[in-house]
Amino acid sequence: MADKERLYTIPLRKSFLKAVRYKRTAKAVKTVREFLVKHLKSEDIKLGKYLNQKLWERGMKNPPAKVQVKVIQKGEVYHAELVNAPIEEIKPKTKKQSLKERLGAKKPQEQKEPVEELKEETTQVKEETTETKEKVTKKKAKKE
Repeated sequence: MADKERLYTIPLRKSFLKAVRYKRTAKAVKTVREFLVKHLKSEDIKLGKYLNQKLWERGMKNPPAKVQVKVIQKGEVYHAELVNAPIEEIKPKTKKQSLKERLGAKKPQEQKEPVEELKEETTQVKEETTETKEKVTKKKAKKE
């Protein structure tokens, strides 16, 4: 379970009014992170999906003036989320499957190694060239 839970109301208006109009929401996100770093005394902070959506819902020029955030500590990492946001389990990342594996494609049966195939092809080509050389020499001999 969670080690610590804390609630914060983070004021954003003072900081984002100092930013250029088209960078206000980005500044608000940075302010949230800076606020949490200052109060939690840790650099390992993950902002949640619903918090991010709340900050960006009115576009890049008009973020909310303040946000209520619930911070949960799991191990050494802090996860910040909106107060009334649904709780989602954080799944560890797994190895991605290839498209063939997801579609259930069968593995190809054992194939010859490419080196062996090339050897066979080169021997066939050599045989053909020697045959053509013999034919050419016979034609020359008949002409003479």
